[in-house]
Amino acid sequence: MISAVRPSLPLSIAIVDDYDCKDIDVNGDFCPDITHGEDTETTLTSNLRVNHVIRRFSIPCNSGNEKLVDNTLLQTFNELESPENKDIKYVNMSLAEEIRFDKLKRKYDKYLKDNNLPGEELTPDNIVKNRKTVIDVFGEKVKPALKSIIQKLENVAKTKNIFIAQHNIYTKDSLEFVDSEPFAKGIISVGSETQKRQRPEFNFPGTTYIYAKGNYKTTPVLKNGTVIGFDRTEDGKMDIPISKITGHEIIEQFAGSCIKEGANIKDVEATDVDYERLKQYIDGTQPGKEKEYLSAKLFSIDKLHEKGIMWKQESLVKKGTHLDLNTVLTFSDSMSAAYSGKEVTNPSLVFKVKKNGKVVYNPCGKKGVISEIDATSLATPTALAQHINKLYA
Repeated sequence: MISAVRPSLPLSIAIVDDYDCKDIDVNGDFCPDITHGEDTETTLTSNLRVNHVIRRFSIPCNSGNEKLVDNTLLQTFNELESPENKDIKYVNMSLAEEIRFDKLKRKYDKYLKDNNLPGEELTPDNIVKNRKTVIDVFGEKVKPALKSIIQKLENVAKTKNIFIAQHNIYTKDSLEFVDSEPFAKGIISVGSETQKRQRPEFNFPGTTYIYAKGNYKTTPVLKNGTVIGFDRTEDGKMDIPISKITGHEIIEQFAGSCIKEGANIKDVEATDVDYERLKQYIDGTQPGKEKEYLSAKLFSIDKLHEKGIMWKQESLVKKGTHLDLNTVLTFSDSMSAAYSGKEVTNPSLVFKVKKNGKVVYNPCGKKGVISEIDATSLATPTALAQHINKLYA
């Protein structure tokens, strides 16, 4: 941890993350709504209790172009060391890169042999002692840029407190992995406290391993019975407004918003004739004009089952709920794509009807918690916020 004169407020904090690609599904409709960087920033700002300014340093999303990511990362470290960013004293990163220990060991042995170097067998107990050689192995046998990244990271850590997420693996195999970033002296490596028993306990020199809350539940925030946004950080406040949600136009069409009352189910519920028209539309026997008509209707999940339009096993929503046309057409495909890791472009939205007949948005057909995530990328901003609050709040 950097020992320095207490910075003046507002505190400048850098977040090095992906702000380009949406990959976080907030409302459980299988469709991404915000970027990983936005999610990290939300967790950090929600937990901070001091006046602050966030500086975003965007890293390209994982598009398979490792060279682009590495070059951007090195450029970012140069920027963090520049005079104009001298006031930044804290950095949050979610870019841990891990390697299996057995693979590292094989490459370590080959490196010694290729260079005719003496050395003992690499083990978890002596990996710290052999740190310099291991970094050379990273650079020569794993990925050339990795050595430069570690060295640059060390330079930045001389003047800034850097909190980095540990790798995010939820099985016992996580014990078999080694993060590369902790080889950089001076960084703070963070894990989720709920995964603590699954974390390697290597004590790298100059590196502090800490654990913080990384488990967060997402719940809807209501106004007049309508979902107007989502609480991602369990403080009861809205972190993500409905306008950030993919498909929010459809939500507001039927459920309204805090400034627009929702539709009455009598005006938008599909009739028996409409279900027949829906069948024909799905079968392709009706022209495209039907889409405009059917898009103004809500379809009962019970009748969709009853009429054989949607099988019960295809739906995770409760009885009595309603779906819009787009969801009827894509719900099954959206689930399959989401679980297979493919890109989902169409949201699956669920509505319910209040006793007064008004339509309200009901994410996933559930009450309360919509989703729950346990990630080191959320534990890291939590740990950073706790550290700052302790010093300045």
